[in-house]
Amino acid sequence: TTEAKHGHQPLVNWLLEVIANQRLFQAFLFITLWFPFSTPWILKALSKALLTRMRVDRCYKLFSFPVAVKHSEMEWAIALEDELEVVRQIHDLFKTHTNVNFIVEIRYVAKDDAWMSMAYGRDSCYIGVMMYGRSREETYKWFEAVEGIMQRYQGRPHWGKRHFCTPEYLQQVYPKYAAWQQVRSNMDPLGMFANDYLDRHLGPVTHTTSPPPHKLESQQQHHHKLEPAAL
Repeated sequence: TTEAKHGHQPLVNWLLEVIANQRLFQAFLFITLWFPFSTPWILKALSKALLTRMRVDRCYKLFSFPVAVKHSEMEWAIALEDELEVVRQIHDLFKTHTNVNFIVEIRYVAKDDAWMSMAYGRDSCYIGVMMYGRSREETYKWFEAVEGIMQRYQGRPHWGKRHFCTPEYLQQVYPKYAAWQQVRSNMDPLGMFANDYLDRHLGPVTHTTSPPPHKLESQQQHHHKLEPAAL
């Protein structure tokens, strides 16, 4: 928000963010690894004590902050009208996934017109789930269960966080997926910017359009310059 900030107290804010929200939060999460039965009480207490503070400031100051607690995370965007039902189903998952030791984060984003945006064409609810200190197998089991719910509601995964989506699924939930793939092919016909992640989730670059001859020649010359000279 760009509204004026009220009651600005730099020292208090720093103590709450660095000492309480970061270090103290991590210490309590560590306890849940050794005493899993304490998880519900600890998370409820932390949510009330540390995460209900109201702050008003510019968005880049509020949403950019260091996270000292190392964890695995996935986040999904669903249509705003599906929020309550999805949250109910995630809540039910906790009955069978008793080792989950991290809170669920919820935020809201207005629709936009960026083709591969999670909020393309619809006002969205973003739901993030996390896991702290558990094994890869335990973490992925939780994430896969959540993803199953999200996909039933045409959820779109956060591009910078964990997900297991295939190109076939993503094509269903992004209306401009085919058009974006065409742009990708035109801009990178040789797949120079492809990697394992993109190939796994978006598929390899489709060579539907050949690069202009002068660009291809330029690329070959550039590669030649990088080759070591013969001794």
